[in-house]
Amino acid sequence: MEANKQLSICIPTYNRADFLDYSLEMHIPMVEKYNIQIFVSDNASTDNTSEVMQKWMAKYEFLHYSRNETNIGFDGNILQVSKQANTEYILFLGDDDIVIEKNLFLLLEDINKNLPDGIFCNYKVELLKANRQYNAYSLSRSRMNLSIYNIFDLLGEKITFMSSLVIKTDLINYNSDNLNMAKGMYFMHLAIMFDALKKSNKIYYFANPIVTANDANPPTYNHYEVFIHGLGNLIKLYFHNDENNSISRLRSEIMLFVLSNHKITKLEIHTMKEYGYKKTANYILSYINNFFGIKSIRIINRIIRLNKRLKERLM
Repeated sequence: MEANKQLSICIPTYNRADFLDYSLEMHIPMVEKYNIQIFVSDNASTDNTSEVMQKWMAKYEFLHYSRNETNIGFDGNILQVSKQANTEYILFLGDDDIVIEKNLFLLLEDINKNLPDGIFCNYKVELLKANRQYNAYSLSRSRMNLSIYNIFDLLGEKITFMSSLVIKTDLINYNSDNLNMAKGMYFMHLAIMFDALKKSNKIYYFANPIVTANDANPPTYNHYEVFIHGLGNLIKLYFHNDENNSISRLRSEIMLFVLSNHKITKLEIHTMKEYGYKKTANYILSYINNFFGIKSIRIINRIIRLNKRLKERLM
């Protein structure tokens, strides 16, 4: 049999053998119908990731595994797994997200028909405790011949979700200075898209949700550091001299996304206690002018309300 050369799935992973095992159990029966390759890059895991991979590679010949000798960071591992792929396009996939089979094959058809440079896909969000699902984007019709600014306007801050991104591999420039500088910003998947698509007018929005992501595995990172510092610096890196209104709106949406939680989660309380209330509040405020470059009464009011709630919870 010959491997599918059109699209492959790239999964970066680290110390999440159980998630990866379930992911492969779900995806291999799905992709083997079209001989779609799966590339997994293990970032020097210390659990039984290697054993999980050996088990599944014995069952599917188009499953490929590489293990980094040392941990090269989240961003470095995304670059590493994308380099492994030998297909025309790659779909980035988190090891705890599940592809929706019928939409994967619709995506293949649309790639053949439209030949886009890159694709931003809709995705389904599953709230397990609330027993509710919804699509991340309300746009129900796919759209072609978009620019990156069109994408910002249409989709906003939710484009940060890794498992919704597809890129044409020959557009990835691994010698790009910007990609190198994006290491440590936590959004290498988005940096790859920005780097390849900033000047493109052949971007595709795929309206059918490509994966389901649930809240069973909440993030453990510092929410403010990742989105305000990491994503903010990434936008500065690629659009620092750009006065397009789409950039300003995206910056505003990111800030509001970070600050407009309906309730303070246990993780956020832990973060505030670990970093200190004053330090965290100042950390947020220091980035408003430094990197967002905007002065908005709406945003300032959000910060005041957030800080008030935090202070009440922590005192």
